[in-house]
Amino acid sequence: MQYTPSHLNFYILSGYCNARCIMCPVHESEKVIMSWEDYTGVVDNCANHVDKVEFFTLSAMGEPLMHKDVVRMVEYARDKGFKNLGMITNASLLTPEKSRQLIEAGLNTLMISIDAATEESYARLEKGFKLADIQENVKGFIAARDELGKPARVIVKFLQQDANEGEWPQFKEFWEQHTDPEKRDEIVKTGLHNWGGQLSENVNQAKVLCKELQKYLHVSPTGEAMLCCAAPAEKFHHGNLLSDDMMELYNCEYFSRFRRGFLNKDQPLIEPCDKCNFPVEYGY
Repeated sequence: MQYTPSHLNFYILSGYCNARCIMCPVHESEKVIMSWEDYTGVVDNCANHVDKVEFFTLSAMGEPLMHKDVVRMVEYARDKGFKNLGMITNASLLTPEKSRQLIEAGLNTLMISIDAATEESYARLEKGFKLADIQENVKGFIAARDELGKPARVIVKFLQQDANEGEWPQFKEFWEQHTDPEKRDEIVKTGLHNWGGQLSENVNQAKVLCKELQKYLHVSPTGEAMLCCAAPAEKFHHGNLLSDDMMELYNCEYFSRFRRGFLNKDQPLIEPCDKCNFPVEYGY
């Protein structure tokens, strides 16, 4: 069986973030910034299969809005024919000007990790910002979207954990007042995971093929194909999309041996899948 990576996720930087969230190991990552030359090289290469890619996301092991070229990265992907262009952000740098630039460049989806309904719980998460400022930034993006008449959906995310326990109803109620389901906006609640076993020894018992291995292809800041979004890229990566064909790389033996652990009931999962609870926590 051939697998098609319908979701391309570009890690345009690693180890650079202006937040210190208690549940994230980002500051343990190697500090790397994707160069414009590497970005365009990988995008050009993957554009050979542009018809197979349903979602194209700019992300980071860090904060993607810290990348100086982030707006023209969106624009470049759009001009290469990629659709459903998204970004994951903490919204701290989402100024009114940046919002307009991103929307006009072709950004279709903005996912914002907010994770709190009160200033007190937001402070416990140690993000380093004021919740009210983040809320205003997101509302500013929505206002720019509506003013420009562009199809840019907003997904506000609540990562449930001890620091924000009991706040989901309040979070949901607040954002229902500011988002528009008719424009495909969403309010999403998810659970914690253990970053491929990095944060605990919880073992994934669900022997169900993880979506990370059947739909998602993650690209490191230097072009390597990462195993998934949870495992450390420095250890689990293969090939390089600056030169390797996207489809051939995704279906090579390196990725296939991880899939076999899920598909064959008599074969054990291998590291890092054997200690990862990502599929279980996210309903995969």
